[in-house]
Amino acid sequence: MPLSTAFAPRLFCVRRGRRTSDDEYYGFEARHSRLWTESIALNQRYSILTSPYQDENWLRQLFSPAFVEWLAAEAPPHFSFELAYGSLLGSCEAGDAIAADLADLAAATVRVAARIAGECEE
Repeated sequence: MPLSTAFAPRLFCVRRGRRTSDDEYYGFEARHSRLWTESIALNQRYSILTSPYQDENWLRQLFSPAFVEWLAAEAPPHFSFELAYGSLLGSCEAGDAIAADLADLAAATVRVAARIAGECEE
């Protein structure tokens, strides 16, 4: 997703309660800012982090009401995604993933990719 770099160099939508490398600091991490949204359900489910000095208007357009509703209520239970310098990674925490879990992960990541690509084209 190379076009996204101009709009969102780094965007992390991490499920709350998920242990990440942000839980430990070594002093060399890139700085980030938290994105505030008006959706209580989204804020309860995810922590959204962006590059500092990010264009908040573009991010608010990306997180349209339909996208926010899908993330908050319909995305797979342990779904998170990271967009970093044009590369998108969708992930789910599952002990023993089965084919259906992987299909859900792929579908969710494709949906996020389509939303980001659509906003980059506008």
